[in-house]
Amino acid sequence: MRSVRAYLPRFLDDGFTSAFIFCSILALIPIWSFSYVPMVDLPLYADMARIFRDYPGPHSEWSALIEVRWASPYMLTIALSGWLAKIMPLLVALKLLISMAVLALPLSIFILLRELNRERWWALAGFLLAFGFPFFWGLLHYMFALPIGFLFWAAALAAARTSSWRWWSLSVLLGLGLLFTHLMLFAYFLASMLVLCAWQGPHHPGARKVALLCAAFLCAVPLMASGTQGLDTLWPEPTDIFRRLASIPGNMTGDAGLQRFPDFLAGALLLAGLVWSERSNAEFRLAYWSPFVLALILILFTPVRFGIHTLISERSAGLLIGAGLLVIGDIHHAPSRRIFRALLLLMVVAWIPLQAQRFSEFDTQARFFDALVSKLEPGKRAVSIVAIDAENQEETLPVQHFACWYAAQTGGWAERSNLSLPHFPLHYWQVPKGDERWQLEDPVKTFNWNRYPDLTYVLIYAYSEKDAGAIAEQGGQSKLAAHEGRWYAYQRAP
Repeated sequence: MRSVRAYLPRFLDDGFTSAFIFCSILALIPIWSFSYVPMVDLPLYADMARIFRDYPGPHSEWSALIEVRWASPYMLTIALSGWLAKIMPLLVALKLLISMAVLALPLSIFILLRELNRERWWALAGFLLAFGFPFFWGLLHYMFALPIGFLFWAAALAAARTSSWRWWSLSVLLGLGLLFTHLMLFAYFLASMLVLCAWQGPHHPGARKVALLCAAFLCAVPLMASGTQGLDTLWPEPTDIFRRLASIPGNMTGDAGLQRFPDFLAGALLLAGLVWSERSNAEFRLAYWSPFVLALILILFTPVRFGIHTLISERSAGLLIGAGLLVIGDIHHAPSRRIFRALLLLMVVAWIPLQAQRFSEFDTQARFFDALVSKLEPGKRAVSIVAIDAENQEETLPVQHFACWYAAQTGGWAERSNLSLPHFPLHYWQVPKGDERWQLEDPVKTFNWNRYPDLTYVLIYAYSEKDAGAIAEQGGQSKLAAHEGRWYAYQRAP
């Protein structure tokens, strides 16, 4: 016991590298221990990745059906997953991509903190944020854009401080990567750095050049946003602004369940750190608050376009916490500093293994789905419907797009996929009948065989065959084609 008491303070003073490596290994265990990762939109990305993988040229069968927009703000993750899927199984490629995103977030925060000469142990908060709201929803674009944005901040600050062409070139490359990953975060990170450099111009030799770079990059936003023209634009009303503001502390209290609890842990520690850290004029210049203020403006006033920027306040907890790290100071009191470091490490070590239970429960139904698909004819059209109480989000949301897994694995087609949305890099030349405005409808109430004339299967996730059959009978006669676990596959009766 005495040796532990003697070792722990030394570890909390000098053991950051060991703690970071241990947390990195721990974060990968739940991702690679199960067949599927419980992320809501992951099947949608799988569907687009396999099309990108199999899109050899203008003479392919896809060219008559799918348009590829290379100059798309969401192209990077789709292209990476498609290229990886050429040399390895699609599911392995997606897991590798997820692993990269999960590890990149704490690593990018560490690099940013090192550039700012801040407490590096705060980088461990990135492991909590990596499994937060964007992970639950499977927002791969967002998960990749956050670490790229933090790395851009670090490189741009170094370029402003040193006026080195190496940091300048790296800033340009990271800016381009961010542009082709997530347009909204691209605009945010560039605008934040523009304000910072404009504020710090007299103090750093390269700040003016970085500010000009950011201004030039921001000119690309209207051009890249042209793909969303024609979509409904809803500017937030006062009631919506207050709702968004109220949802920010909602993120921190975890009132929406497991998907927001990591944000609460990281946010609570950040607030405590802001209270107890020691401030100095050099570290807490007003300029460093500008990214935090801009993040709040982004969350509260970004308009909602159909299919874009929904749940903006819920997904942006990581953005707010990352911006808060710019203004947090060091805790010079050694016992207090060790307590904060121990709490950070303890939260990561306790939280990530808890994910294993959710992964295991989800993987059970996913394996049933694999068994179901093996009984179906490949290469057909399918749609998936969840016939379980929508309030049970932990169970129902991750399975709602599983028709896209069927399409990706068998070479078929999935109704209600992202291919129907014009702002994605892969898009139907002509949206199939029935797929228009799919995100606005409840498929349980609106499903009808007549709406999808080419549909072969409806894949229903339900507690009983009675519940599934009630949906499958809508608009025509159907018959049960296969059943595994809570999955029921119906096809149109002859």
